[in-house]
Amino acid sequence: MSRTLAVAAALALAACARGNGPQAPSIPSVPELRAEAVTGFGYHNETSVAVDPTQPDRVVTVFQVPASAGWSTDGGRSWTVAPLPGTQAFDLSGDPSVFFDADGHVYALYIAFVRPEDYDTLGKAAHRNGIYLNRSDDGGRTWRAQATPVIAQPERSGVPFEDKPMAAVDRTSDPARRGNIYVAWTEFRRWETQILFARSTDGGLTFSAPIQISDHGGSPKDSVGAAEGTDVAVGPDGTVYVVWSDSTGILLDRSTDGGLTFGPDIRIARTADIVFGVPGVARANGFPGIEVDPRTGRLFVEWVDSRLGSAAVFLTESDDGGRTWSEPRVVGDAAAPDGRARFFSWMSLDPKTGLLALGYYRQEGGGRLRYMLSYSTDGGRTFRHEPWGQPFVPGGEFLGDYTGVDAFGGVVYGAWTEATPADSAPPLHGGGHQTRVVVGRAAVR
Repeated sequence: MSRTLAVAAALALAACARGNGPQAPSIPSVPELRAEAVTGFGYHNETSVAVDPTQPDRVVTVFQVPASAGWSTDGGRSWTVAPLPGTQAFDLSGDPSVFFDADGHVYALYIAFVRPEDYDTLGKAAHRNGIYLNRSDDGGRTWRAQATPVIAQPERSGVPFEDKPMAAVDRTSDPARRGNIYVAWTEFRRWETQILFARSTDGGLTFSAPIQISDHGGSPKDSVGAAEGTDVAVGPDGTVYVVWSDSTGILLDRSTDGGLTFGPDIRIARTADIVFGVPGVARANGFPGIEVDPRTGRLFVEWVDSRLGSAAVFLTESDDGGRTWSEPRVVGDAAAPDGRARFFSWMSLDPKTGLLALGYYRQEGGGRLRYMLSYSTDGGRTFRHEPWGQPFVPGGEFLGDYTGVDAFGGVVYGAWTEATPADSAPPLHGGGHQTRVVVGRAAVR
């Protein structure tokens, strides 16, 4: 289903001019900026989006609950949505992400589990659970009947909980690694959290036995200090990078042998707590994201923390494979702190043009939120900022733990959650959750 959310380019440009972040006049404007509702209102959140590099008008988004996929063949103007196969065998499924390989196969990654007694201490209250990967060879219309377990935990005493996986696929020309899939996630144990990693070399049909790549454990509590929030990227030389956060800051590990072994953790930055409160939002955090420019090998890492008093998006770069990093700086439209939180940021780097795009929520007046787009055409030195979604009242809803952005060929897609529109009173329907998935398209050409 599709419902147009009118976002006029002229109004967006006017709002951009009123922003307070650094904006270079040379950065091109957005001749096309629109957004479509993919679902109706219900309990829909934790979004991810990916564009097919072989057919750029083919776009897939995933979201929960349950773990579901939507596909579009017209650049996000219309959508068809269905749950992913196999999710019905569990009480709940979610934490999904989606990505294409270089040959146009699309992969959906998600967790599935029997409901635990305590979501904050998952490793102490977990039941049967696992991480699963499915593949579609027709742009998301159909999926394999059976998903592949990356890791599966049977019901038993002391079962750990596998959570928040993210993945990347090798798109390099190296025949020994092209198409390899790399997955990293958090394992909640009774006394700690650790970051685990597994890889597939056969298109997601099988996965290696997981290895632990974090050098020290985080808190076992999901609400504070856990080692979690992984993201994965592959460099032009095939190096695999994994980032995550814990109570000490933002961490990175890397593998130069296709995910067989990893070195010591590298602390990218010390941060304030990246789990923080935003009025009207059930949960907010600043998990990190990583991108690699395939033309230069430069690494970009972004996250959100509240060291400035209100949550802001930070960016840092590395030109030596992640060994050293630039001083973190605020990006988005909050270069000068204004007391408005920015959170649930996601980042993508266009492999064709080098366009760097970030999406995130921004607090508005009157307790409202709006999803924003910030993008750079000069390697992250300067940014332009555009309101992408429409203002909405979060109303205490759970918006998930992340949003999604993907960029290719000068076009950026974003996927996020919106609650009741700010101008809708009373609510659109009585009772229950009132969140929906929205996918936006922005052409920067």
